[in-house]
Order: sequence, then C-alpha cells, then structure tokens
Amino acid sequence: MKFEESKQVLRQLVMTGKVVTVDALHTQRKTAQLILERGGKYVMWVKGNQPELLAAVQVLFHPKLAAEQERRSVWETEPGHGRTDNRWLLTMDVRVTAPEALRTWPGVAPLFVIEHRVWHSRPRQGSRELVCGITSLPPVPATPEDLLR
Repeated sequence: MKFEESKQVLRQLVMTGKVVTVDALHTQRKTAQLILERGGKYVMWVKGNQPELLAAVQVLFHPKLAAEQERRSVWETEPGHGRTDNRWLLTMDVRVTAPEALRTWPGVAPLFVIEHRVWHSRPRQGSRELVCGITSLPPVPATPEDLLR
C-alpha cells in the first residue's frame, strides 16, 4: 500500500487518545506526522528500510553510549507449548542527545529495543532476535511494561 492509499485509511480513523502500531514498512516520517496531527501516538518498528534511522538507533544502543542515557528495562518469561519465550525490553529517552536523524523525526520520544529469545525443549535449540523501535509515547506514563505489551 502506497502512502497516499494508507493516508486515506488513516484519515478515516479516530486517533485521538489512541496508540497506532505500525510495522517497519510504514515507519515513515509522513505516517508519523499524520498520526500526530490526528491526535494519536505511535509505536514504530525500525528496520533496514529506514537506514539512517536504524543506524542512529543502533549507535545509541552501543554499550558506551547507552550507559550515559536514562534507561529502563523489563524482562518477561512465558513458558508453554514446548518452548520458553523470554523478552527483554530496554527503553532510552534520548531527546536531548539524539543524532539529527532522530531529533528531526516527528514526535519521537523514547527509543526501545526488544531482545526475544525462544528455547525449544525438543529439539533442544534456541533462537534470538533483536528489534529496534521508536515511539511518540512520553516516557511517563508509558513504561517499559506498556511498550512490551
């Protein structure tokens, strides 16, 4: 779906007081701006289709830089169906120290990264995935627990 088509859909939605979650395909400045103009907030996944944004987020999560930021995290474990899912979410409020690629993004507040590990009991193997994201939700009252949900 092109931006013009998705814009028509977004304009029909009541967004005031709502949080709109979009996948990486729709992580676009225009989409973020439209959601904010309609009174909503957003949670967006950051992947390779926004290389400047992804690089800016990844740089800030480097251990040396991350140690200088205000951070909060939460860990969740969910066993079931022959596997154990572990999710760890780390948020950083970087509005002051953010690179330009982030400072110029409409409404961006905290960044977050989710580490998702899955351990299968049969066969005994696991997997690990890291996903970065941005949100316009303010750090308070949006807690790491809220973002993980």
